[in-house]
Amino acid sequence: MISTRFIVSGLVQQVNYGAWIRRQALDLSLNGYIKHLKDGNASVIVSGERSSINKFKDIIFNHSSKNALVSKVVIKERNSPVKIGFEIKNLNLDRKIPDGYHPVRLKNVKTRINKNKSRGKKSKNAFYKKEYTKLINSTSWKITKPLRYIGKKVKSRR
Repeated sequence: MISTRFIVSGLVQQVNYGAWIRRQALDLSLNGYIKHLKDGNASVIVSGERSSINKFKDIIFNHSSKNALVSKVVIKERNSPVKIGFEIKNLNLDRKIPDGYHPVRLKNVKTRINKNKSRGKKSKNAFYKKEYTKLINSTSWKITKPLRYIGKKVKSRR
């Protein structure tokens, strides 16, 4: 039994790459896990027979899931033990975001509010009012106005 660590670079988060890796590892009777890293890469730890790990290495280097785009794979040795089975450590970074679902996220909301309070310049409401105004004046909001109008009419007829 040997253990190996693969650091996979490229588009591997939010494209079900972890689920694909888990299927490949379990098909080869390998144990380990995949962990998506903060820098956008993924760390894959596998443990098992040398021949299975060599097959897994070949799969990682030459194949990929249909939505992932692997640009680089680095192999490192690993000596610490691995749990039996295969796990996706941070599943929320592995799940694919459905088309059309792009949540609006306000960047650094808490930090900006705290800075504004400490300076005494703007209140929390003023910050949100500014963000709301930017959203209302955005091109995408203006383009989707007819769709929202039609949806409102359809709902009112029910």
